[in-house]
Amino acid sequence: MNLMKTFLKKSILFFVGIFLGVFFTIKFNLLDLIKAENPELEFQKNNKVYTSKEIASVQSLNKSFVEISRDLIPTVVTITSERIVDFSDEVAESGNYYHFNLPFGDYYESGLGSGIIISSNGYILTNNHVVEKADQVTVKLTDKREFNAQIIGTDPLTDIALLKIDGENLPVAPVGNSDSLQVGEFVLAIGTPLDLSSTVTAGIVSALGRKINVLQDSYAVETFIQTDAAINPGNSGGALVNLKGEVIGVNTAIATKTGYYQGYGFAVPINLATEVAKNLSKFGKMQRGYLGVMIEDVTDKIAKESEMEKPQGVRIAGLIAGKAADKAGLKVGDIVLSINGKNIFETNELQGLISTKKPNENISLRINRDGKELNLNVILEEIQKEPETAQTPKEMNIPDLGITVVELSAKQLSEEFGFEQTEKGVLVTDVEYFSRARKNGIKKGELITRVGVRKIKTIKELIFALEEQKEQEKIFFHLKNSENNIRVVEVENWQ
Repeated sequence: MNLMKTFLKKSILFFVGIFLGVFFTIKFNLLDLIKAENPELEFQKNNKVYTSKEIASVQSLNKSFVEISRDLIPTVVTITSERIVDFSDEVAESGNYYHFNLPFGDYYESGLGSGIIISSNGYILTNNHVVEKADQVTVKLTDKREFNAQIIGTDPLTDIALLKIDGENLPVAPVGNSDSLQVGEFVLAIGTPLDLSSTVTAGIVSALGRKINVLQDSYAVETFIQTDAAINPGNSGGALVNLKGEVIGVNTAIATKTGYYQGYGFAVPINLATEVAKNLSKFGKMQRGYLGVMIEDVTDKIAKESEMEKPQGVRIAGLIAGKAADKAGLKVGDIVLSINGKNIFETNELQGLISTKKPNENISLRINRDGKELNLNVILEEIQKEPETAQTPKEMNIPDLGITVVELSAKQLSEEFGFEQTEKGVLVTDVEYFSRARKNGIKKGELITRVGVRKIKTIKELIFALEEQKEQEKIFFHLKNSENNIRVVEVENWQ
């Protein structure tokens, strides 16, 4: 009986508790208070439709970027190059002895770049510096397939290389016309910067026909497209694309003090790159015409002296005796205004045009000579190759000129003579009294950087350059001192 009473009391208390709980919850909106303390996260939807022409135009441009990126990304590949380096040879060559963390003997050196698929059966366009001296080249597609690549040919003077992989039905990048490109056009850069594959950046064409002296050769062809689309290490060999979805350049270099993007990138124009690729696929090397001249830009002073309204063209500063230009009747002082009807304004434009022509090809020049315009036809020759010598001395005396020179490493030039740590070169170590050299101002301790158009780094190159100048009345020496001042000395030919 007592148990029954206790059970009833507890049951009544339980139901009263439930009733009061429900009552107070409803009365004081306690559920709402709980919700207020922990509200559900909601996101604002955009139901507004923008109808202005300006916004519609930008949205259309954005759509173009998306569509072009979708179509072109699969045509740009990642290239890994590897070469076996003999460390002891590298040290001996460079003069650097402080790489204590590297092993002696052979070691692997790898590089990373990009490439553009230009044919469905596996031809790929890239930069020479991406695959230069490589023992093995691997190509990775965006679908993660990997291929060993064959180097068909390279051209250091344009920094272009052609590769081949065993693939079929590959996605191919459409090629545009870089001659029609204009400053201010939107462009996309596609590649593998900093090992980040399939990266797209956007910008505009900042300038055309840029020469930045990155290839460091007197015969180098530099008519770069400049862009502010971000380009970084690894982008080399990738595609610069216009808003038609066409490749109009091969990304090659950046202007930087840090080694990374600082606002300016440079690409080889696709018209030049495809011309090189055709030669490489057919001959394994670039066959290019040779005019045989030393040239300089036309200044305002030169233009006035030549009775021109404004500076235009390229002035002939020197001729190689017996070569194409000399045979055709060109003279020192002539100003080349156009080649095959295309106007010329800069020295690198002339070099770029001539480089796409073949040996024995006939070109038409319009020139200004003493204020009068003339037309001349020139049959181009092939660039003369440097003679191979079994052994080249590291020191040489040129008695008739009256100087002694020595070939030194960058380390020696820097530590012993105060030059910047750049490249090895040929240093004047002695100048004889009453010599041609002293009479014309060549000084002991100066670096010979060029003779005529030839860049000089070695005794071998100096020997060849002097031989090349045998028929000239005067020889032009480019000299640099340890304060990095450069000057040109003109010496009457003694040969």
